[in-house]
Amino acid sequence: MEPAVLKDLSFNLHDVSKRNVRILMEGLAKAQRSSADAPKEAFRPTKVTPSTPLYAFTQRAVDFPSDVNDWVFLQSSVLTTVVRCWTSQVLTDHELAKRVLPGESVAALRHVLEDPPEELDPRARLLGLWALSHLDRMTAGGPLSQTGIGVTFLATGEFHSADVRWCAGQVRGVCAALLEREASLADTSSPYYFVTGPAEADYKSDHLVTPVVPLVLSLSARYAPTFLSRRSVLDLLESCVLPVERISVFAARPHQLSTEDGVVNLSYYHEASAEISRAGEAISGEFWTRISGHFGGFLADWGRLTVLAMFVLIGGIAFTVASLVHSSANGFLFGIFASMLAAVVGHGLVGWLWGDR
Repeated sequence: MEPAVLKDLSFNLHDVSKRNVRILMEGLAKAQRSSADAPKEAFRPTKVTPSTPLYAFTQRAVDFPSDVNDWVFLQSSVLTTVVRCWTSQVLTDHELAKRVLPGESVAALRHVLEDPPEELDPRARLLGLWALSHLDRMTAGGPLSQTGIGVTFLATGEFHSADVRWCAGQVRGVCAALLEREASLADTSSPYYFVTGPAEADYKSDHLVTPVVPLVLSLSARYAPTFLSRRSVLDLLESCVLPVERISVFAARPHQLSTEDGVVNLSYYHEASAEISRAGEAISGEFWTRISGHFGGFLADWGRLTVLAMFVLIGGIAFTVASLVHSSANGFLFGIFASMLAAVVGHGLVGWLWGDR
């Protein structure tokens, strides 16, 4: 819940929120086991201590994620929930927050994202980076930058400049890879089951869903604002805007694995739109930043190899024209040959230095 929203709530509702959040936090505290005490089938990162907590699907602490993608989902969800509740001041118990989200848990998530196993879905990695970005106060637009409240309960502390640079680099890489294939932008939906009683039929099923598109838009706006000039991102933004006649029926947006939109998904899009608006104002406010954004988008759409070869070819043509005007026919033929050679050499040089996109 955002701090600005809480200001609009009555004191009674604020107290109700605090009580409900405490119940939620107590449940999260019960839904974890140390790595040493968790079931053998539970997923464990390679760099984990015996005391590092693993989160279960319910507070019965019986059913744990068995693969890295579900593990990242739960770790990210707990991190996001605790930090947002803390900065919104609906969670004020320092010891409870520290018990639910110890520094070891955050460090484990960071290690998995730094050295991801092959089976880690890029979309799960995106969610993990979005969760860790909640510790970044330096970058404008993030949840932590909008409040003066620090996460003092967390042993690992907030992001420093080196952490921000690492996160920004990871975000650019993951978002660029996801934007290259439209199929990668589809929401992830991982089914899971948990026991509710002693009988064999006492269980429930649900799905862990990652809303990929709004997370890509939010993180791109915050850490890679030049991405907003890319044709793929502009098309994505246009596809996410629903016509007025469809809003009243809560129609699903593109890339959603459902037939209807929901409150949770809408909240992700609402936050993404706010971050895009802020990033757009920042880009348009400075001439060179705007030019850099447009050129970056042009470069991404056409590929570095093609763009540089195009400039080299234009240079060759200009040389040819100059030879035609100021020299003889031999100079004209030499200019044509030079332009062709420049295009071929430039194409090969760029491919060798950077590779094609």
